[in-house]
Amino acid sequence: MEQFVSAGFDVYLLDWGAQLNNKPSVSGYVGYIHRAVDLIKKASHSEQVSILGYSWGGVLSMIYSSLRGTDVRNLILQSAHVDFHKDSSILASWFRKLPVDDIARAFDTIDCHFINFALIMRNPAVHSFDALRFAADMNSWTPSMKFGLDTMRIIAWLNDTPLIPAGFFRDYISKLYQQNQLVKNKLEIALPDGKLETVDLARITMPLLNIVGDLDDICTPPASIPINDIATSKDKKLLRYPTGHIELSVSSAVHKELWPQVVKWLEQRSL
Repeated sequence: MEQFVSAGFDVYLLDWGAQLNNKPSVSGYVGYIHRAVDLIKKASHSEQVSILGYSWGGVLSMIYSSLRGTDVRNLILQSAHVDFHKDSSILASWFRKLPVDDIARAFDTIDCHFINFALIMRNPAVHSFDALRFAADMNSWTPSMKFGLDTMRIIAWLNDTPLIPAGFFRDYISKLYQQNQLVKNKLEIALPDGKLETVDLARITMPLLNIVGDLDDICTPPASIPINDIATSKDKKLLRYPTGHIELSVSSAVHKELWPQVVKWLEQRSL
């Protein structure tokens, strides 16, 4: 956000909220993006907006952009799945075998501690110390007062996962991780302004920038790279960096080397 604001962009952040905005389906969350875009267009007196979607937010942004592309000037994806069956991560392996229908029948919401525990268990020896590792990466591995403050900020952020509606969790895991409907053009979405629509990623025609972490073990590169082949945008770019899922956002190195490139890319397409 700081990179874009410093370059003169008006930045709007979608807050998924602690149940306030949470919806019981994938359609509900895509509809939330749809309503937000309408509000942003009115507030900014703009015909279109540029969207940056990160992780699950990237998947939802991809879906929205394929359905309402006339509202999207540029699409930036960061660590976003498109072909879920090409994800070789331990999380994807677990999700593909998860009895999501049973879970959704038993619980109204998925406790955030379940998600946080799963993230740690993919490699407990490493991820039990994520807060220290990320804070060190933010500070170029130099001990300082800021390092201590950043460690506390990272701990708060890593434990700030909201409750996830069981219906959305079932939708996302079953239709995407297990059935791979997104890349197969079988996913159906109902937006507030119309009927049920089938997502066709080939309808993504706006300028596309796909940011991929080569060491990402939450969304492995083979799962996120294929959108560059599927989208029919004439202007599309794949930007790879040798780091992980979280480090793409917080590392001091990426803010020196990667994000200035992203800002420049967007500036060139926003005049």
